[in-house]
Amino acid sequence: MTRNNYLPHGDAFLFLDEVTEATQNQIKGFHTFKKSHEAFRAYPKLKEVPSLFILEALFQCGGAGARILNACEGFFGIAKIDSSNFLSHIRFDEQVYFIIQNKYLSKKMIKQSGKAYVNNELIVDAQWVSINLSL
Repeated sequence: MTRNNYLPHGDAFLFLDEVTEATQNQIKGFHTFKKSHEAFRAYPKLKEVPSLFILEALFQCGGAGARILNACEGFFGIAKIDSSNFLSHIRFDEQVYFIIQNKYLSKKMIKQSGKAYVNNELIVDAQWVSINLSL
């Protein structure tokens, strides 16, 4: 399941390679952050992926999965980040796996939690709420 069919983001802000599984309870996907990506070209001295981009990738995986499940319609945006814990860093060219738990899915609101892993090591753990901005 490719990402372009489910996310409105242009390539410059797209941080999801593929959703590999989408069920009512769980969404899985992955992304490899490339140093050559448009978002990072202006910062040649970066050695690690900035935390904000890792969170955005988790959000995108959760949002794409919700669309695959037909759980939402319209344009959703992050309304609240309940928590985000960064346990380690992600270097460029490492594949990052996402596991998203669906806490609540509706046409108006999505509540999810997610974890990002590199080589089976937990890197980020977060919880958030998205709301429908199209209503």
